Amino acid sequence: MNFINETIKKISETLQELKSFADSTQAFIDTTSTIITRTYDFLAPIFSFFPWEVLLLLAASIFLMLWINSLFPTTPKWNFTWIIVLLCSAWAYSVSVSSPVAKVPWLQIFQSAMYLLIPVHFLGITNWLIRLGIKSIKKKKQLNPKDLKEFIYNLDQLYHQSSSVAHSILAGEPRYDEFQVRINSLKEFLEKAKLQRKNSLSDSDISR
Repeated sequence: MNFINETIKKISETLQELKSFADSTQAFIDTTSTIITRTYDFLAPIFSFFPWEVLLLLAASIFLMLWINSLFPTTPKWNFTWIIVLLCSAWAYSVSVSSPVAKVPWLQIFQSAMYLLIPVHFLGITNWLIRLGIKSIKKKKQLNPKDLKEFIYNLDQLYHQSSSVAHSILAGEPRYDEFQVRINSLKEFLEKAKLQRKNSLSDSDISR
């Protein structure tokens, strides 16, 4: 009788342990399922914006960058560019080799590369355009050597004409009216040159 009772007790304990194990397993499955669901919900918007192949390409390029940058530390941007080109070439080659009837997704490869290369080079291109604009503005503000030579020539002519009339007056010739005309011409020439320079600077500021 005692043997039967002990057997029944052991069976009950075993069933209880099995039930506890089943409950623990179910709890683990539920927790894992919740984690997977939440992870998917979190990553779904990212994968909808960045395709999975872009993320794989980025991960592989970062891994290679650690090695390439140690060899060429002064050109990280171009290192990244050449790595992307190399990885995309390897991608296209692997697709063409994997199956003779497989079509290489060139558009998908190109789009994936642009996802990564455009942000990298955008800042560099923007800085280059800004420097080019500043250089152009400075160039506009500088006097053209040809214009400067012409300005000096005309100024020299007006000055010598005025000086010649002044010497004639000192010599006793009554050329006062002509001297006044020469002086006025010289003043008008300088005022005109000053106004043209001012307008040139104003146009440069507006274009900036």
